[in-house]
Amino acid sequence: MKLLVPLQTFLTLVVSIFCLSPSMAFAADGDNMYVHLKSSSTPVRFALDNLDKITFSSTAMSVWTSQTQKSEYAYTNVKQLTFSETGPSGIELPETAAKQMGISYDRQTLLLSVWADEPIAHVAVYDLQGRIVTSQKANGLEAQLSLASIPQGVYIVRAVIGGKGVSKKIVK
Repeated sequence: MKLLVPLQTFLTLVVSIFCLSPSMAFAADGDNMYVHLKSSSTPVRFALDNLDKITFSSTAMSVWTSQTQKSEYAYTNVKQLTFSETGPSGIELPETAAKQMGISYDRQTLLLSVWADEPIAHVAVYDLQGRIVTSQKANGLEAQLSLASIPQGVYIVRAVIGGKGVSKKIVK
């Protein structure tokens, strides 16, 4: 039962960095999970219908499917996990004009990154009481904020992209 807390934390991170990217989608794309690796420009695709099990150790994520026995990915090589065409409760597509966008937090560099194919006007980080912890005006397709000075915890990132707001939860 010791894995439940890391699994819940990891799933919170997966939800917080959720990004639908049509350029990374495959033809006739259905319900898929993509593992984006630092060592490859093409993500590894797993059909959700074929997933048997996903486990998380202290150093790696392992994925079992009906086609393969086990695929293991070291966290040091995983850049991002994304999902396409999913509809479970708690995961929603962002309402922006942007066709490609993402919000992610890198625990090693303590940098929050926001990117989109539409202009980013503003990025703000809120604590769970709704107070602004840090914010930055943006003027391009990419913005980065250092979260080094804020304590560990759960935060809401709100970005204004293409004139509409997008919010994601992150765990520092």
